[in-house]
Amino acid sequence: MDRRKALVLGRSCLAILKVELFFKLVSVLILRPFLNWVFTAWVLGDTPAFNEVMFLSVLSPVRLILTVVLFLAAALWCCYEISCLLHAVYRCQKGERPRLEEILSSSAEGLKGMKHISVLLAAVYFVLFLPLVHAGYLNSLVSRVEIPRFVLGELQKTNLGTLGVLAVRTGYTVLFLALALVPIAMFLKNMNFTKAVKQNFYWFRQIHRKDKMKIGGAFLLWIAAEGSFVYLFQAKLIQSQDFNISVLKYFVRSQSFRVGFLYWIVLTLLECGNGTCLSADVSNPGQIPGTARSFGDKKYQGFKANHRDGCGRRKSSRQEREKVLDFQKA
Repeated sequence: MDRRKALVLGRSCLAILKVELFFKLVSVLILRPFLNWVFTAWVLGDTPAFNEVMFLSVLSPVRLILTVVLFLAAALWCCYEISCLLHAVYRCQKGERPRLEEILSSSAEGLKGMKHISVLLAAVYFVLFLPLVHAGYLNSLVSRVEIPRFVLGELQKTNLGTLGVLAVRTGYTVLFLALALVPIAMFLKNMNFTKAVKQNFYWFRQIHRKDKMKIGGAFLLWIAAEGSFVYLFQAKLIQSQDFNISVLKYFVRSQSFRVGFLYWIVLTLLECGNGTCLSADVSNPGQIPGTARSFGDKKYQGFKANHRDGCGRRKSSRQEREKVLDFQKA
C-alpha cells in the first residue's frame, strides 16, 4: 500500500468513526428509546401479550398505520446513517477532510430516492434484510435481526431441517452479495430503490472478476471475523439495551461493565473497519468502466461501445453528443 492510499484509508477511518459515534449516541440514547415508547404506549397499549388479541389489535387501522410510520421512520434513519458513511468515504477518496457537519448536510441529499413508492421495499432491505445478513452496511438503530432461536432449534432437530437452515442462510448471503452495490447507487447517484437495483446489476456486469472477488471477499472475511469475535467473547460483551440513562453509573461501579464496554468498542471498530475497506474498495475511482470516476462523480462519464445507460436503454446520438460536450467542459 503506497503512502496516498494509506493516507486516504486513515482519513476514511477517522471520518467513519466520527459518523458512527454521532449515530450510535443518538440512536442508543434518544431515538431507540423514543420509538420503543411510542410503539409500546400507542400501538400495543394495554393489550395482553403473546396471544391473538395483541396480534389483532395491532391490525386495527390506526395502529397499523402508526406501525408503518414508525417502521418508515426507522428506515429513514438507517438510510441516513449509511448515506453518511458512503459520503464520508467518497469525499476522503477525493482528497478532502470532511467535517461531521459537512458529511451530515451533504448526505441528506442522497435520500431523494426515498421519495418513491419503492420506499417500502427499501425499508425492508435496510431495516430487516441487511441486519439479518449483518455484514458491510451496518446501522446503529437496528444492528442485527436474528431468526428466533426456538425456530432454529426445532428445525435443526432433523437432518432435513438442518439442510433447510443452511440453504436459507446461503440464499440470503448470495442475495446480499448480488445486491451489494444498491446502497451506493441510491445514496451517491440519488436513485430510488428499483433503479438502484438495475444500476447494481449493470455495474456488476462491468466489474472485472478480480474486483468481484475482492468485494465478496471483504464481506465474507467480515462475517468470519465478527462471528469468531462474538463466539469467543459473547459472555463479556454488553448489549445495546445496556446503554440507557444509567450507563454512567454502571461504568463507574461495575468492573464487568467496563470490560464489556471495551470489548464492545473493539467490535464497533471492527465493524467500522469493514465498512471503510468495503466502501473504499467499491468507490475506487475508475474501477467500473462505463461509469463515473467514482460512483458519485457526475462530472466525468466514461463511454461503453454499445452506448447503453445503467438501465440498459440505448442512448440516442443527441444524448451521446451532449455527454461528450459535458465531458469536454468538465
